[in-house]
Amino acid sequence: MSERATFLKHTAIYGLGGLLLQAAGVVLLPLYTRRLAQADFGILEIINRTGEVLIVLLMARGLSGAAFTFYCQAGNRVEKARVAATVFLAAWVIIVCALILTWLCARPLSTILAIDDERLLMLGMAATLSQLLPALPMTFMQARMQSIAFVCASMTVVVLRVSFVVTLVAGLKWGIWGVLWGTLLSSLLAGAVLTAIEFRSGEFRPDWGKLVAVLRFAWPFIPNGLFGFVLFSGDRYFLLKAVGPKEVGVYALAAKLADLVSLVAFAPLFKVWSAWLYRVYAQSDGDRAVGRAFTWLLLPYISLGAAVCIFRREITLLLGTDEYIGASSILVPLIVARGLLAAQVLMDGAFYVYQRTTLKLAPTVIAAMAVVCFQLVMVPQYGCFGAAVAAVAAYFLYAFTTYLFSQQVFFVKCEYGRMAAVLTATVLLVWLSYAIPDGARNIPIKAATCAVWPVLLWTVGVISEQERVWIISGARRAGAWMRGVS
Repeated sequence: MSERATFLKHTAIYGLGGLLLQAAGVVLLPLYTRRLAQADFGILEIINRTGEVLIVLLMARGLSGAAFTFYCQAGNRVEKARVAATVFLAAWVIIVCALILTWLCARPLSTILAIDDERLLMLGMAATLSQLLPALPMTFMQARMQSIAFVCASMTVVVLRVSFVVTLVAGLKWGIWGVLWGTLLSSLLAGAVLTAIEFRSGEFRPDWGKLVAVLRFAWPFIPNGLFGFVLFSGDRYFLLKAVGPKEVGVYALAAKLADLVSLVAFAPLFKVWSAWLYRVYAQSDGDRAVGRAFTWLLLPYISLGAAVCIFRREITLLLGTDEYIGASSILVPLIVARGLLAAQVLMDGAFYVYQRTTLKLAPTVIAAMAVVCFQLVMVPQYGCFGAAVAAVAAYFLYAFTTYLFSQQVFFVKCEYGRMAAVLTATVLLVWLSYAIPDGARNIPIKAATCAVWPVLLWTVGVISEQERVWIISGARRAGAWMRGVS
């Protein structure tokens, strides 16, 4: 099988898994919006975001990146096994330290965050940290390109979480407590099973020398992660102080919908790209190959993002209630912001390939300082919409500064002309969709507007002749496979 076919195979599997995962995960959104008070939904978002601070402080994000990098670059099976054991040991120590830190700081922190019961905050931190337990073995599955195993593990995690949360929230009516207990119990169970599978051979031999290299790789993620927390989550805290937890709930729903677009249309491709980028960067024509990859990795996100923007009101009412209709007005800028973040993540690749992760800090600091200024100006006056616009401005700055730094490490010949044409067509169609009245009878008109987008790209020559051949050939093979299955 050719490299392109292998890439597409794994991408299709990850994509199918992503669709299934989101189909299960979306079940929880209407549950939250209908079974939780709007203020509780906002508090839940604040607790989840605060839990991320602990993860950042104790290098959990950096360990995940180190696990992937060192595992992919290990020379043989024995070395890979020792890398896995080293990273697992470090992660377990981190979780224990985080739980102790939570116990010590629960009372003052709950007062600052306007959470009445400090036990709720402690439970929320434990639930957030517990999600690292299944995530780590899944990282090694991804590094081994075990796409089917990764999807099965992901589905197991999500099904367990949905089952626990629905039972506790809808069945026992535990409210926000049920959400957090369900997350904690499902993560503990899934993490125990997946870890046991990872080390089923019984060989657990950490490499203490490798531990130093792993920590050296991971430590830049602490300051980078803290500034990243301000950049990605600070808007919730500005909204909490300026307009209260109810508006945080509205903003959280719009943010989750924007995240769904990324998780369905970008994350599956990026999971495969994360394992392939090392060899692509090493090609003789790596500068052009990486540039082409950037274009194709962003196209699905732009496509689905445009469709969600066009159906923004219908999707908001499907997953929320009339109380959350304000989320539809901020969904478009948040999808734009997530698209800029996807571009930034792609440009991060050079830092990992050449182990220059210290360079990640400067763009993050610049963007974090900028977003604080933007939020201070925009949120008190414009509320949720101001927070969304501030995110767009900050993420643009983040992507641009990352581009400048990463180009110094490895120069990528990006396809500026094609991307400009794609974005122009997308903006035009979304802008025209604002003229279509809301209502069920106008849904076919909106669907037709969505269908115009790929036709427009095809006819104006944005897609090259070679790429058209690939697309037609792939569509024919998919059709033949479906006919064979039926």
